[in-house]
Amino acid sequence: RRRFEPSARTAWHSHDRGQLLMVAEGRMRAQKRGEPIKDYGVGESDYAAADVVHWHGAAPGQALVQINVGFGGGSKWFEDVSDAEYQGKK
Repeated sequence: RRRFEPSARTAWHSHDRGQLLMVAEGRMRAQKRGEPIKDYGVGESDYAAADVVHWHGAAPGQALVQINVGFGGGSKWFEDVSDAEYQGKK
């Protein structure tokens, strides 16, 4: 379980064997590189396949508790998600 304050998010990153994210409380915002941002509510989930660069965190104005499931291997970290990217303006 991970808690994010409103608008808090990870940097761009990927996982060697993928990652499953499930929303336990609040709203989650997530994006895979090159795709549109998506918001998720309680009970919804998102899967990033192996080596897919993505970010995730709380939606604007709402805290988030998410359950993260990794499938082994390591993670690769990239640049921070800018405010413009987070707002879907870039």
